[in-house]
Amino acid sequence: MWPQGGVLAGDNMRAIFLITILALVGISNHAHADSYTGNDLLKLCTSASANDQGFCIGYSVGVFEEIRLINVLRKTPDCVPAGVTYGQVEDVIIKYLKDNPADRNAAAVFLTTAAIGEAWKCNQH
Repeated sequence: MWPQGGVLAGDNMRAIFLITILALVGISNHAHADSYTGNDLLKLCTSASANDQGFCIGYSVGVFEEIRLINVLRKTPDCVPAGVTYGQVEDVIIKYLKDNPADRNAAAVFLTTAAIGEAWKCNQH
């Protein structure tokens, strides 16, 4: 069922598929996740509700893994160091949202992408 050989073979492809499904399930629990702003995402990520926090991590991981998958497909460098956890990704996104209050009215997906890009830039020589 999964392609053999190449970058997206075997366990890597299964992991990406599982993460995508988990992110979609988390997003489906909240109507119109694609229209969330940074303000909405920050509120969910800092909520005491386990459901809201689950949405936050699912959303964060979904965007993170999509960025990494796009990098693989485009054959561009993945600048995230080995060992980075999904909890760290969520922390980076929350910090970015807190540090950029003037931008929080923008779409959450753009702010999440900016946070990840700012945190893990490729070394430019």
